[in-house]
Amino acid sequence: MAVCTTEVRGLSGVIESPNFPNVYPHNRNCSWTIVAPLGNRINLTFSHFDVEEHSVIASPAPVECQYDFVEVRQANGTLGHFCGSTLPAEIGSTSDRVTIRFLSDMSVAHNGFRLEWRVVGCGGRLAKPTGTFTSPGYPQNYPVATDCVWEIETEPGSRVELTIQQFDVNLNVLMN
Repeated sequence: MAVCTTEVRGLSGVIESPNFPNVYPHNRNCSWTIVAPLGNRINLTFSHFDVEEHSVIASPAPVECQYDFVEVRQANGTLGHFCGSTLPAEIGSTSDRVTIRFLSDMSVAHNGFRLEWRVVGCGGRLAKPTGTFTSPGYPQNYPVATDCVWEIETEPGSRVELTIQQFDVNLNVLMN
């Protein structure tokens, strides 16, 4: 079985099954791990979904998506296990790391999937000529264990000027 594994970072992106929008190859075991800045969450939205559907009526419970499937997981469990042609609902993680696994078997193949993801929390992309941003919770204390990333986009040849109006960072120094 061919394996494809990728880690992606950033504020947003797109993940597609191999060969999308055409029929995906047989015998694939692909995984994409999305890593958001610490303390943020990830939202996932499928814009296209067509993966072989297979259900077996078994006792005590039916087995669904046995052959080809897409599974979305985070550290504390599975957020979804999908096959068929119905678009899954938007998925929101509760952590800053999500893994999408795509498995195809050796027989039937369909057109696959396209998934759009974006980081939710603090940080973001700033593309206006002027603007402001603050730490999370401002003017109250910012949360612990959070990494905020702001990407500032400018026109080619221009520059960025930052004016910090208030600055209060709590530094805890451990002494031996």
